Amino acid sequence: ARQSPSSYRGYIGNRDEPYIDPDMVGGIDISKGPSDGVGVGGIGGSIGFRTLDAGDILRPGEAKGSRVKASTGTNTSSVPDEGTSVSAERPSFLGETFSGSFATAVRQDNYEGVIAYSKRKQGNYFAGTKLPDGLVVTSTQSNLAQVQPGGEVFNTSEDTDSFLAKGKLKGEEQSLELSYLYYGSAAGQINDLWLTTGISPNTQYEPTNTRVDTYTAKYRYTPTDNPFVNVRANLWMSDLFSDRFLGTFVTPYGTREVG
Repeated sequence: ARQSPSSYRGYIGNRDEPYIDPDMVGGIDISKGPSDGVGVGGIGGSIGFRTLDAGDILRPGEAKGSRVKASTGTNTSSVPDEGTSVSAERPSFLGETFSGSFATAVRQDNYEGVIAYSKRKQGNYFAGTKLPDGLVVTSTQSNLAQVQPGGEVFNTSEDTDSFLAKGKLKGEEQSLELSYLYYGSAAGQINDLWLTTGISPNTQYEPTNTRVDTYTAKYRYTPTDNPFVNVRANLWMSDLFSDRFLGTFVTPYGTREVG
């Protein structure tokens, strides 16, 4: 399913921002040069993300199984109230960081399926304290560094949930696969222009809320008695909505792509 939402970055221009949780990815295909991927042509190439299949969870010969992943980290603190510009103290041990996912799969001769859920949450992180020899950063050098050494970098938090449900019916000559992928997040973000020009101080703003619903259907027909027939039919829709913070105001944005 194509996902190419455009994000306006002020005078810096636009950029595409696809959304997908890494724990939902089973493989990545990179096509270099002019290409015609799923519903889109790319001059410089295209990148295709394949969501989890039963084969990514199960070992050869296994009929069912599950996968559990979890991690944590340091150097983050919980998100402060909107408008906060005074840095919190750097955490002494573990920070406000956690990610975990659970995926379960089943595989039989005539069908297979995957259900997966992922959660990622982290607070704002803190800048480093080691500077190159001879470099001194003071509070008056706002154009050199918005964040002082060791200070909290506001608007770098993330709170994300993802869910995947995929099922496939398969026979000797035909197969039908249906999939639904959900992605929802509240993540810190600020217009790049505000940081590069020093217009905006290092201040906590309202996070950007994003939701993406992706639906796909894939049909295959390859008759064993006719080598000249190979039917591949795909139907997909990606529905995205985001209320982005762009400096001083929140801008709602949505795009629905069908192919």
